[in-house]
Amino acid sequence: KFFMKMAEKLKAEIMIYGHIHKAYRKDMGNKIFINAGSVGKPKDGDCRACVTLIEINPDDVTTDFRRITYDIDKTASAIVSAGLPPYFADRLREGA
Repeated sequence: KFFMKMAEKLKAEIMIYGHIHKAYRKDMGNKIFINAGSVGKPKDGDCRACVTLIEINPDDVTTDFRRITYDIDKTASAIVSAGLPPYFADRLREGA
């Protein structure tokens, strides 16, 4: 209900958003909802970065979620070195 209410309020056929760190696409009626994922700290069990390629054509919308490998241990070490809680580094390694 929330998705449809937001799409109607914004008069949108396609909504692309982030923040929850989980990449997905939901097609509901004639509306498309895309969460672009997370370049850092994904929360779907896959610790690689996620980038989303979206192609919008008059008759079709394609969504391609791509995972990119990066040096997670180096990034986790930088988190701890910056004085942030080690918990943040652990969660990054877990993809949670």
